[in-house]
Amino acid sequence: MNLLRQEADWSELRREADKVRQKYLGVRPASTLCDIYTVTYFLGHALRSRFPKVQIMVGEYGGQMHHWLEIPERGIYVDAAADAIEGEPPVHVGFTFEDAFVKSYAKGRESRFRFDEPRDDPKYVYAPEGPTSTYRD
Repeated sequence: MNLLRQEADWSELRREADKVRQKYLGVRPASTLCDIYTVTYFLGHALRSRFPKVQIMVGEYGGQMHHWLEIPERGIYVDAAADAIEGEPPVHVGFTFEDAFVKSYAKGRESRFRFDEPRDDPKYVYAPEGPTSTYRD
């Protein structure tokens, strides 16, 4: 893949991640596992038509449990909630074989969460019940 095409793809992924973040987080940073999973799930759902094999991953980032997306056919990861751990930038996109990814995203594995499985919707996975829930339809 040439460098210009790669940058265009990554810019598009960042724009899509920003749209999902705006819808589910507004202007605040991701701060809970529920926030992380929610933006990851809905971004993956939005990307499925373009990347049918997109996967929700689970592992550690910055020593804390975390979720991100991987697009195996492209060797790309998208972390739409990186700010939950390190602040800026809120969205990370890169190759899964890069040293920075390998060192930062530890013990990553496919989570088995499915976009077409109702029980994997964020409101059933991590969202607390009640008025303090950060999940919004």
